Amino acid sequence: MNQPWTGESAAVLAGALASYQPAASLHLAVTREQPLTSEATLQFARQVAEDAKRRHARLVVFYYVVVFYYVGHMVTYEDNSLALLMGDAGRTRVAARRVGDLAPMGGNLAELARSLGTIARKAAPPLGELDVADLYDAIASTGTAFVLLIDGCMQADTFASFRERLGLVIGPKQESELFVGPGTATDALRSFADGLRHFPDGQSYLSSKNPVVLGAAPGTIASVQENPTWRWGAPVGPLARYVATTVQRSELWADRPSLPRLLNWSAENQQVGEINLKGTISWSDWLPLLSARTALPS
Repeated sequence: MNQPWTGESAAVLAGALASYQPAASLHLAVTREQPLTSEATLQFARQVAEDAKRRHARLVVFYYVVVFYYVGHMVTYEDNSLALLMGDAGRTRVAARRVGDLAPMGGNLAELARSLGTIARKAAPPLGELDVADLYDAIASTGTAFVLLIDGCMQADTFASFRERLGLVIGPKQESELFVGPGTATDALRSFADGLRHFPDGQSYLSSKNPVVLGAAPGTIASVQENPTWRWGAPVGPLARYVATTVQRSELWADRPSLPRLLNWSAENQQVGEINLKGTISWSDWLPLLSARTALPS
């Protein structure tokens, strides 16, 4: 996307990961004349996976992990599946999602709308929208371990409405989290946590052993953050800032975190621990990656 903070986010994250001495660092550059497309992105993802497989075969290490980062706009469908908005998206994306307009009516009609929307989208993928599941499969094509980081909004209108019906409200600039009723805050938070836990149902890649970290929780935006490396620099995405800031703080630690641990920390909301209405999130199973003996970024 042609926004200053997207390029800066990628540069800041790459700079932070460079301190872990990656075996390689590959970038997919885009311009206004050559915007990002689904085909180019999937081809790049497969190239990264193939390159990682070849390098791993030549290195004497127990474990090798790819870090794949995307920053830009993200679309949430009625069935909670996710897609990345490419540079060639146009007005067709509105028409392609029109079937979802029935969903707010609730009940069986909502389920029908979601099913019809999924079928229509799979039969004729909207121009300029890349299903995150397809990107995940492309990176996973060679079997190399990886972590997928996505700095993008997850507005998820249906989930946001569910949260608000519980009386859980987020400030207009996401500066506050409030409970306004009805009922009790304890019951509301319990219901919210249950809904959040089941959000990825049907999206198996979101809870797989190759972790996925999203820059925004369902029903929220990925607010741009202050540049962590240059005071007057362009703002960056939440994940880019978190990773870069943590790298800066930990460089002199005697027990500096491994790369997998660092990336795991970047997910503020996980399956265990405190649950927030907003913030970065991951539903993945991190145990295989965290228990690996050696991990290098690519």
